[in-house]
Amino acid sequence: MSGVDFDREIAQIYRDMELYLIESMQRNLARHLAEEADAGLRYPQWQAEKLKELKRCQRENRQIISSRTRGLSDRVSEHMKAELRQGSKHELKRYKKALGKGYKSAKAMRKSFFKVNDRKINGMINALQNDLGAANTAVLRMMNDTYRQTIFRAGMYASNGVMTETQAYDMAVKDFLERGINCIEYRDGRRVNIADYASMAVRTANQRAYMVGEGEFRKSIGETLVIISHHATACKLCRPFERKVLIDDVYSGGKPDDGDYMLLSEAMKLGLFHPRCRHGLGTYYPELEDINRYNNEENDVSDYGRYNRAHIENMVQRYKRLTIGSVDPENVARYQAKLREWERKKEALDNLAKPLDITENGKYEVLPYDNETDYKAAIREEYLNQNISSEDNATIWAKDGGYIQNSVGYSEINSWLRGLSEEPPEGKYQKTMRILERLTRSFKLRKNYVGFRKVNCEYLQNVMGIDIDGLTKSQKLKTKLGALRRTIVPKDKQAAQAIVDSINGLCGTEKAKILDKAFTSISMCERVNYFTHYPIQFEIQMPVGTRGLITNNWAESEFITKTNTTLEILRAEVYNDGEKDCIRIFAKLLQEV
Repeated sequence: MSGVDFDREIAQIYRDMELYLIESMQRNLARHLAEEADAGLRYPQWQAEKLKELKRCQRENRQIISSRTRGLSDRVSEHMKAELRQGSKHELKRYKKALGKGYKSAKAMRKSFFKVNDRKINGMINALQNDLGAANTAVLRMMNDTYRQTIFRAGMYASNGVMTETQAYDMAVKDFLERGINCIEYRDGRRVNIADYASMAVRTANQRAYMVGEGEFRKSIGETLVIISHHATACKLCRPFERKVLIDDVYSGGKPDDGDYMLLSEAMKLGLFHPRCRHGLGTYYPELEDINRYNNEENDVSDYGRYNRAHIENMVQRYKRLTIGSVDPENVARYQAKLREWERKKEALDNLAKPLDITENGKYEVLPYDNETDYKAAIREEYLNQNISSEDNATIWAKDGGYIQNSVGYSEINSWLRGLSEEPPEGKYQKTMRILERLTRSFKLRKNYVGFRKVNCEYLQNVMGIDIDGLTKSQKLKTKLGALRRTIVPKDKQAAQAIVDSINGLCGTEKAKILDKAFTSISMCERVNYFTHYPIQFEIQMPVGTRGLITNNWAESEFITKTNTTLEILRAEVYNDGEKDCIRIFAKLLQEV
């Protein structure tokens, strides 16, 4: 089990525990509520009875926590030791690769590096176990406080005579149910849910154990220089250190005079490897760029779409708490409806194929090339396989004919196909349209590719029906060619997230499938794209067999789909490109056979 999988498992254990505790409190506090009220047992008497039962509730809570966390300490210990060993194995693999490239080790590798440093790892294990133990104690304390507060608040709400006893109870407990057991308070006053805290603590501890294993290996070969990994959604704390060489004085025993580089300890003080950080490090081998330039696979695949998933899972848990912890029938029914809504979104997300991951057709290939030469070489086989005649090529690219790179020609053709124009295209464009129709239907992709399409925020409104009013602003942005062009971008990160939430709300429904009756232009390479200034990027799975045309418009790495192609939205997320808040939408092409 990977570190991220174990992290999620721990979070789920504490989410389940939270629900059991809430159910226990509801059972103890709401017991005979309506019956007692009907029998004349008014709230002062009810309050007194419930306070007497506090110790029983406390006993139940201790039993719940004990049963849900039984054996967890041993599992955490085993997992951290496994992470340490995996860290060493990771560096051994990179070391062997470096040797094959001509690297000369500073000293003979010690075989003892796989032996667990008992004192070091046991200290880390004990620290984590103490943190989780303190968290469990905080849970008990908060449940006791909430029990007492609910008793008195319910009495206060009921005394005004404007609501029923069950409504008064639900009003008293609603704030708690919405927040959950947020019993962990940081120095800055911020409070976090127990499940989030436990997940973060375990993930951080496992990451450190992994790095200890890597450091032990580096000590065995006498190396102290490391290079930091990179990934697409790095936060502002970590981004300055991506692909940077540092002296590892934390795990490998490096010294300031080991090179003209920053110390790892200094970078960590500035935020690198913060809680939940997804960056990794590896031994730096000078002049071996193919080894040093790496992504952490966990970052780009296993944890892909994590922000959207976390939001959906939190909303599911929220409405589970409200459903389980409420007693008024109308409230329970309303919360159950919201719970089903969010569970459908979670189910839809769970069923989605992960972008760039293994699908029924194999792995989707990304062309990470920055220039025309490399792109041509990569796509040459597919391009030549199309067998486009020189006559067809001359027609669709002739500037005095149906030139498809001409915005007028493009607009005339696609406006007509989309039913937005009453007048058919000019004769020369009709000829081009007929050729494109034939070519895009006669050729199929022979591999799974990921394509990229950049659009304006107005696309979301005009095509997807997303309300962007008040969430966007007009801004001048540089194009790939350096010119300035005014476009519509999200107002800020909060606005971008609101747009993303609207998009994700469509996922799993028929509204997430967008049929385009026209030809759609998609770039095969992320960076070989003219429309880099647009704030919304589609990352599109194009399965093997997708019909379309790879053009020789190398400047845009252009692939044109056949008409009547459906784009299915899988999910969306917010990211920052270094200059502005942007939106990334993951999608998949669907075509009729």
